[in-house]
Amino acid sequence: MKHTPGPWTADAQAEIRSEDGKYIACVGDPSFISRTDDEANARLIAAAPELLAALEAARTVMEVEGENDLDEWLATLTQMVAAIAKAEGGSL
Repeated sequence: MKHTPGPWTADAQAEIRSEDGKYIACVGDPSFISRTDDEANARLIAAAPELLAALEAARTVMEVEGENDLDEWLATLTQMVAAIAKAEGGSL
Protein backbone atom coordinates (compact mmCIF):
# COMPACT_ATOMS: atom_id res chain seq x y z
CA MET A 1 0.00 0.00 0.00
CA LYS A 2 1.29 3.45 -0.91
CA HIS A 3 1.28 6.35 1.54
CA THR A 4 -0.37 9.74 0.98
CA PRO A 5 1.99 11.80 -1.18
CA GLY A 6 4.02 14.55 0.48
CA PRO A 7 4.86 17.12 1.34
CA TRP A 8 3.13 16.99 4.68
CA THR A 9 2.96 19.82 7.19
CA ALA A 10 2.38 20.01 10.93
CA ASP A 11 0.39 22.87 12.42
CA ALA A 12 0.41 24.43 15.91
CA GLN A 13 -2.08 21.82 17.12
CA ALA A 14 0.32 19.03 16.07
CA GLU A 15 -2.01 17.93 13.26
CA ILE A 16 -0.33 16.58 10.15
CA ARG A 17 -1.92 17.26 6.76
CA SER A 18 -0.99 16.60 3.16
CA GLU A 19 -0.40 19.36 0.65
CA ASP A 20 -4.03 19.14 -0.49
CA GLY A 21 -5.26 19.45 3.12
CA LYS A 22 -5.97 15.77 3.72
CA TYR A 23 -5.79 14.88 7.42
CA ILE A 24 -2.94 12.46 8.13
CA ALA A 25 -2.67 12.34 11.93
CA CYS A 26 -2.72 14.24 15.19
CA VAL A 27 0.08 13.74 17.69
CA GLY A 28 -0.52 13.65 21.41
CA ASP A 29 -3.43 14.70 23.55
CA PRO A 30 -5.24 17.78 22.16
CA SER A 31 -5.52 19.18 25.69
CA PHE A 32 -1.72 19.40 25.79
CA ILE A 33 -1.04 20.96 22.38
CA SER A 34 1.74 23.17 23.71
CA ARG A 35 3.89 20.20 24.74
CA THR A 36 7.26 20.36 23.06
CA ASP A 37 7.48 16.61 22.48
CA ASP A 38 4.14 16.58 20.64
CA GLU A 39 5.37 19.35 18.35
CA ALA A 40 8.67 17.55 17.73
CA ASN A 41 6.85 14.28 17.02
CA ALA A 42 4.52 16.08 14.61
CA ARG A 43 7.50 17.59 12.75
CA LEU A 44 9.11 14.17 12.45
CA ILE A 45 5.93 12.59 11.10
CA ALA A 46 5.38 15.50 8.69
CA ALA A 47 8.91 15.01 7.34
CA ALA A 48 8.35 11.29 6.67
CA PRO A 49 7.73 11.61 2.89
CA GLU A 50 10.88 13.71 2.41
CA LEU A 51 12.93 11.36 4.60
CA LEU A 52 11.74 8.36 2.59
CA ALA A 53 12.47 10.11 -0.71
CA ALA A 54 15.96 11.09 0.47
CA LEU A 55 16.73 7.52 1.53
CA GLU A 56 15.43 6.14 -1.77
CA ALA A 57 17.57 8.67 -3.68
CA ALA A 58 20.63 7.83 -1.60
CA ARG A 59 20.12 4.12 -2.22
CA THR A 60 19.84 4.71 -5.97
CA VAL A 61 22.93 6.89 -6.08
CA MET A 62 24.95 4.46 -4.00
CA GLU A 63 23.81 1.38 -5.91
CA VAL A 64 23.68 2.74 -9.45
CA GLU A 65 25.86 5.81 -9.72
CA GLY A 66 28.71 4.64 -7.54
CA GLU A 67 31.43 7.19 -7.02
CA ASN A 68 31.44 8.39 -10.63
CA ASP A 69 28.99 11.30 -10.35
CA LEU A 70 29.94 13.84 -7.68
CA ASP A 71 27.10 16.18 -8.71
CA GLU A 72 24.55 13.41 -8.09
CA TRP A 73 26.10 12.64 -4.70
CA LEU A 74 25.96 16.33 -3.72
CA ALA A 75 22.34 16.69 -4.88
CA THR A 76 21.38 13.64 -2.85
CA LEU A 77 23.23 14.96 0.20
CA THR A 78 21.38 18.27 -0.13
CA GLN A 79 18.05 16.40 -0.26
CA MET A 80 18.98 14.41 2.83
CA VAL A 81 20.08 17.51 4.78
CA ALA A 82 16.81 19.30 3.94
CA ALA A 83 14.70 16.32 5.05
CA ILE A 84 16.62 16.01 8.31
CA ALA A 85 16.28 19.74 8.97
CA LYS A 86 12.53 19.54 8.47
CA ALA A 87 12.28 16.57 10.84
CA GLU A 88 14.37 18.23 13.52
CA GLY A 89 13.18 21.79 13.46
CA GLY A 90 10.82 22.64 10.65
CA SER A 91 8.24 25.23 11.57
CA LEU A 92 4.82 24.04 12.61
